[in-house]
Amino acid sequence: MRITKVPAPRTVTAGAHVRYRIRVQALGSVAAVGVRVCDQLGPYQAISAAPGAKLSHGQPCWSIPVLDPGRPRVFTIELIALNVPSRLSAHDTATASAHNAPTVKTRAAIRIAPRPTTTPSPVTG
Repeated sequence: MRITKVPAPRTVTAGAHVRYRIRVQALGSVAAVGVRVCDQLGPYQAISAAPGAKLSHGQPCWSIPVLDPGRPRVFTIELIALNVPSRLSAHDTATASAHNAPTVKTRAAIRIAPRPTTTPSPVTG
C-alpha cells in the first residue's frame, strides 16, 4: 500500500482551518483487505470535520473492506489551527494498515503563526 497526505494551505494563522487530503492505494495486483486509515493529530490542531470517519482513541479512522489495486481512496479531514506561543511547524501522521499488507505511514506539516494580539492604548488624562 501507499499513503500520502497533503495540507492546504500549508501556512496559517492560529484560528484558521486547514484541510488535509489523505490518499491510500493498494500496490501490485492484489487487493488490500480490511484496510484501516487513521490520522493522528499533531500539537496545536483540533478536528473540525472528518466526513465518514469514526473516532478511535481520539483519532479519526476510516475503514475500507477491500481496496482494489489501481482504485485509490481519498479522505479529507479539516482541522483548526490552535493558538501557538510562537511560529512553529505542527506535524501529524496518517497510517494505513490491512490484514494482508504491511502498515504504511506518512507525515505532513503545517506552519502556524500566532494570532495577532492588540495592545490597548495607554489611558491619558
